[in-house]
Amino acid sequence: MDWKTLFPDFKQFTMKQAKDFMESQSADAWQLIDVRQPGEYNRGHIAGCISLPLMDLLDGKGDLAPNKPTFVYSVTGERSEAAIQWLSTQGFQVLCNIGPYENWGGAVATGPFSLNFHLISPKARFQGTFALAYQMEVNLRSLYLELADGIGIQRYKKLFQTMARFEDKHIYSLTSHYPEGKVAEKEVLQPDSVIEGGMQLRELPDEILEQLENPQKILSFCLAIESQAFDFYSRLANRCRDDQARDFFFDMADEEKAHLILLTNEMDSFLANQY
Repeated sequence: MDWKTLFPDFKQFTMKQAKDFMESQSADAWQLIDVRQPGEYNRGHIAGCISLPLMDLLDGKGDLAPNKPTFVYSVTGERSEAAIQWLSTQGFQVLCNIGPYENWGGAVATGPFSLNFHLISPKARFQGTFALAYQMEVNLRSLYLELADGIGIQRYKKLFQTMARFEDKHIYSLTSHYPEGKVAEKEVLQPDSVIEGGMQLRELPDEILEQLENPQKILSFCLAIESQAFDFYSRLANRCRDDQARDFFFDMADEEKAHLILLTNEMDSFLANQY
C-alpha cells in the first residue's frame, strides 16, 4: 500500500492525528519508535512503541521496516527530528515526528522493553504463544468478574462484566481462529496468577479491591492493565522469530487496543460528569 499517496501530509501530522491513525490501523501496519534513553523509556512510554535510543538507531541497530509508516518521539522532539532526518536517508518513505512524549494523551506503559520476556522464549513456536495468551485471558477474565462482584455502582458493575465478556470472546477467538493451538490449553506452563501484560495477580495493590467505590481509581487501574497488555503483545510481536506467532501477537495487540478505546471513553465520560 502506498501510504505516502494516501497521506501526503503525513510528516505534518499532529500528535492527535498520529494517535487517531494508530488507533484506526492494525498494530502491524505501523511502527512507533521511542529514541529516548532506556531509563526514560522505563519510567513511562507510549504503549506499543519500540525502544531504540537515538545513538543505537544511528549505529544501525534495531529491526525496522522501511515500508511501514513510522512515527518517532522523544522528550522535546529534537532527538526524534534527528532520527527522522537519518531514517529518511535509509529508505524510509513515510515518517512523522510526533514530538514531545509529555503531549501524548493515549495509553502509556512502564518498565523496560524486556519486561516479562522471561515468560516465553523468542524462539517459541505458535503453540507456546497460544498457551501463554490463553492463560492470561482466563486470569484477567476472573479478575474482572471479581471486580464486578465487589463494586456497588451498577454502571461500573456492568462495565466490568462487559470487560469479562471481552475476555470470553478472546478465549473463543483463540480456540476457533487458531484451532492448532487447542492442544496447548492443557499444557500451560505459566503460573496461574499471570494476567494480560505479564503482570502477576499477587503484584496487584490490595487497596484496589478496597476502593471499588472510587470509579476513577478503578478505571485508571483497568486502563493500566490493558495498556500494559497492548504494550506486552506489541513487544512480543516485534521480538518473535516465528511468523505465525508474530502475527498472532499483533492480532492480540489489536484486541487490546479496542479494550483501551472503550475504557478511555468511559474515563472521559466520568471526568466530564465531574465538572
